[in-house]
Amino acid sequence: MTRPFRRRNVSPERDDVQIPLVGELRAAGVFVHHSNNSTGRAGQRAQALVMRAGVYAGMPDLLIFDPPPNLPGRIGAALELKADGGGKPSDAQFACMARLEALGWATAWAKGYELARAQLVTWGYLRDDVTDTIDWVRGRIEAARCR
Repeated sequence: MTRPFRRRNVSPERDDVQIPLVGELRAAGVFVHHSNNSTGRAGQRAQALVMRAGVYAGMPDLLIFDPPPNLPGRIGAALELKADGGGKPSDAQFACMARLEALGWATAWAKGYELARAQLVTWGYLRDDVTDTIDWVRGRIEAARCR
């Protein structure tokens, strides 16, 4: 029996948050990227190598290179994801988000799928179900007026 694929050194709960969000963002045409910064148990030599190769400690999980539609003047967005039961970002993650903010990026962190998706809706990358329903009703009313 084969086991489902899971990325090493990443909690299944975090994958359950990140993978659906990336799918929704890409379906919406958003230019989103995730860099796997984790070397896990590979040791200090492996960590030193990836740092020299360009990995930046504390980089958020999702980097969105499209400007946030609801935040004029911001050039992109960075979202750090935590599983529902997870903790808060590390000092390195907070420092990286502060540096990105200073460079004109919108940044945030969220626990769980619902809060992460709500942040993406707030930034304007995704639509919420309520907005979709209201737009559908408005469309129906407008279509009825035109008859």
